[in-house]
Amino acid sequence: MADEVNEEEKIVLEAEHLLLGALMGSLDEEGPDVPLRYADQDAEATALADGTALCDLSGLYALRIAGTAAGAFCSAAFGGSKLAVGECAFEPVFMGDGRLVSVPLLARTGDEEYVLWDASPSADLLAAWLSFLSDIEQNGYRPYAALDLEEESTALVPLLLWGDATTSILHDYVRKDDELPRAGHISDVSLDGTIATLVLSPELDSRPSYLVLVPPSYARIVWRSLLSFQALTPVGRVVCRQRLSETLPWGKLLLDAEPHEVDASSLKAWGIMRKDHDFVGARALLS
Repeated sequence: MADEVNEEEKIVLEAEHLLLGALMGSLDEEGPDVPLRYADQDAEATALADGTALCDLSGLYALRIAGTAAGAFCSAAFGGSKLAVGECAFEPVFMGDGRLVSVPLLARTGDEEYVLWDASPSADLLAAWLSFLSDIEQNGYRPYAALDLEEESTALVPLLLWGDATTSILHDYVRKDDELPRAGHISDVSLDGTIATLVLSPELDSRPSYLVLVPPSYARIVWRSLLSFQALTPVGRVVCRQRLSETLPWGKLLLDAEPHEVDASSLKAWGIMRKDHDFVGARALLS
């Protein structure tokens, strides 16, 4: 029985990573084994800095937020832009005392549906805090009773493409240039007209980057096809996490899985806090 459980916990692309000589291991205590690094770590670092990288982000925390209360909940729980359908952005989440919990990537996928992804070690803390907020009760009234929170960390395989050649590579799979989302947006994209994927374009730095969410049954096909491009270099999760922590202004804070003190001026400089101070923690931040 133990062997069966272990098989179920393996990520979809584990065999592909082993073929590439990856060292597999867990990034966090309870997470699945993921490709920590490959044989040539210098090549990985170079791809993230100056080339084009491909990283399997399996195990990435994903949460679907849906229902008639989804809009009100996200306005209260997230301190960044109020998203229109089809938009995505890094959004800060604060505790009531103003401490920063995490800065997940949030996307509005429908009128009453949002999905977030968090690659940081703070993901477990974020999950616990959002669950607590969703159950808040005031004088017998639960404002978010109609909310549906559903973890979807294994529903799709997240592949991050990051670097100068990313857009040209993905254009080989789509029929029209405008099918790919522009920065800060999401799109339903059919790869080769047959594989339905959700593609996000998060703003990581000045270079193009896409998070391609692939159905597990097609993940191996897409992975092998992408690696046929010589411009792409597979990178492990250790160097990818390090690069994200250095690129995103708040990245190094989130390497420690605990709430962090942060001042409003820094948040404004990072461009991730909205002017309407109507979110949880705003009063403490501004006092």
